[in-house]
Amino acid sequence: MAHLAVRVRDMENCMEEKERTEVLLSEVRKGEDRAFSELCRRYGKLLDNAVARFSAGLCEADRAEVEQEAKIAFFRAAQEYRFSREVTFGLFARVCVRNALVTWCRKKDRKVALVSLEDHIDSLLGGSAEEPYAAVSAAESLADMYQRIASVLSPYERQVFGLHLEGESAARIGERLGKTEKSVYNATARTLAKLRAEFGN
Repeated sequence: MAHLAVRVRDMENCMEEKERTEVLLSEVRKGEDRAFSELCRRYGKLLDNAVARFSAGLCEADRAEVEQEAKIAFFRAAQEYRFSREVTFGLFARVCVRNALVTWCRKKDRKVALVSLEDHIDSLLGGSAEEPYAAVSAAESLADMYQRIASVLSPYERQVFGLHLEGESAARIGERLGKTEKSVYNATARTLAKLRAEFGN
């Protein structure tokens, strides 16, 4: 009975987090600066990771430009995102920010070393499509993969997995979900075992 109560609470937390994001995005579209600041705070790790990846070895002025480009792309993502069960705002924003920074690098003639996981995600999203919606709409295989993931993971494990993909640390995930860091590590271990069983390797 306690296990059921925990699952219900996890589902409620997941819904509350999604609803808070929906409210923030709605407020951003109305021009509310505070809502955008809060959205940036919530997805700060995603932005920080993108900036760090694309600004490695750059001078301070170029790093500032990368930060600005990332924030502009994140703002556009907040304006353009339409709620979907298949694609979370975090993933959509990550694609938008990455595409904007790749374009910036191309304009500046910079070389960027791509992380293999991101290469894999990009291949599922249709490669180097410049328009995020074109990439997302071409991602039927990604939607299928999400359905398979959703079918094997509990709501809590899905929350942990989603936040992990957005670049959050175990401590930050625990903080956001009201769980201990150990609980997050355990959920991550269960998630990895289930995904290995489902997808192999």
